[in-house]
Amino acid sequence: MDDVRYDFQVDSTERIPAAGIVAAAEAAEAAGFRAFWRGESNGRDPIAVLGAASARTSRILLGSAILNVLARSPASTAMAAATLQELSGGRFLLGLGVGNRNIASWHGRAFENPLRSVEEYVGIVRTALDGGRTSHSGSIHSSSGFKLAFTVPRVPIYLAALGPKMSELAGKMADGVLTNLGDAAQMELVWSSVRRGEAKAGRPPGSVEVIDIVRLSVNEDYGKALDAIRTNFAFYGLADYYRDMFARMGAGDALRDLRENYSKYGFRRAASMVPEDAIRTVPGLVAATSVEEVRSRLRYFESTKADAVMLVYVPSSDDPSSEVSQFLRSWAGS
Repeated sequence: MDDVRYDFQVDSTERIPAAGIVAAAEAAEAAGFRAFWRGESNGRDPIAVLGAASARTSRILLGSAILNVLARSPASTAMAAATLQELSGGRFLLGLGVGNRNIASWHGRAFENPLRSVEEYVGIVRTALDGGRTSHSGSIHSSSGFKLAFTVPRVPIYLAALGPKMSELAGKMADGVLTNLGDAAQMELVWSSVRRGEAKAGRPPGSVEVIDIVRLSVNEDYGKALDAIRTNFAFYGLADYYRDMFARMGAGDALRDLRENYSKYGFRRAASMVPEDAIRTVPGLVAATSVEEVRSRLRYFESTKADAVMLVYVPSSDDPSSEVSQFLRSWAGS
């Protein structure tokens, strides 16, 4: 593609307080980013943070990337999404995903049949957000008789997806798909699966926006930026699907060493031992000394099937809030 739209998110690390995340949303709007996203893990609640950001911004889209479908009932999510849509004046994007077994255990839920879980959940939420009364008894999610007491403009729903089945489901029933750290080959897989889903659902091609996620860090001391991104490589490289994806990109030897070092020394030391050339094999991991260098590396994504790229900033200094602000100011001036 020739014109890539850029969105922004602060890494889900909890080193930045809630007020700093809201300030980042303001700065991202001033820097010209299309959307500001906030993820969900075990830290500051994205619904609360995005609600505060809606009051401090006026143009930028605000999205959840992602809310976990096992963390709250479909009715609760519909209420939260509708409220954020009202607060933001129609700027909210609802990102949903299934997470993993660890996250499921936090909420006392079983991690089972992710595809069916998302399909049932999205169906219930879509009904509620569109003003209907829910009537669904599924194997994983159920809701009966719930109807929102107020109406809002239509809320777009985005699904987190890496593989072809979830991407195809997004093509059938979502407005967008969020995929993480994909290279051109991965984006081709996601894009073709989304288009297949659109066709099966009788939707026009291109109904679903495809967003790729890039994780980056900028520091005049390149070693510090690289160390921050090493942690990302290690975190994802130890997960099954990402390990396979990174291996396809050419990082197989480093991934084998990562697993061995993790078992011997633990995560921190294993991450510190990831070689730079392994990180370079993953286009979605960027360590740089300047915004200009970041923009140069991002040109790669002009030739992929992504409609937009979400930049997730990974702080590398002792003052992450100021670091994020500096990056956004530099982006605006570059």
